[in-house]
Amino acid sequence: MSVTVVEVFVNLWFRVHAEQHHTPEAVAVLVSELGHPRPWSLDKKLKNWPMRYLGNELDLSSGSGAEFMRIKDLRNSIIHFNSTHTTVKYEGIEIQGLADTTDYDALSYEKALHALLAAENLIAEVFNLAGVEHENIKHLLHAWTGRPPL
Repeated sequence: MSVTVVEVFVNLWFRVHAEQHHTPEAVAVLVSELGHPRPWSLDKKLKNWPMRYLGNELDLSSGSGAEFMRIKDLRNSIIHFNSTHTTVKYEGIEIQGLADTTDYDALSYEKALHALLAAENLIAEVFNLAGVEHENIKHLLHAWTGRPPL
């Protein structure tokens, strides 16, 4: 769910930001990339929109960007898993169509909390790239994610 939350945030926030700070032509490009039948993937949005609309690249290879991408990859391995369709035979019983659910089986409260924090940290990084003062990022996280400032 944290990956979906980030994608919804990216779609909404960049649309609002573009409307406020960019030309109608730039907004039209963003809207076309959101549109059906072929909307851009979350990866493509994260790799392109920060530079285009904020003038800064979002680092997805280290820090909060890399951690979020690991969560996204885990989510994708669970949602879009490739069934192995393994057959097991044991004492005259045969079970066909088994799938490897190791990633799903390993989910826990701790991993869910980690995914939530990774999503919030990525959103905070977008605010940082947008030039939001560090003190105000916690208030924007409150507005956009519900996390109260501590």
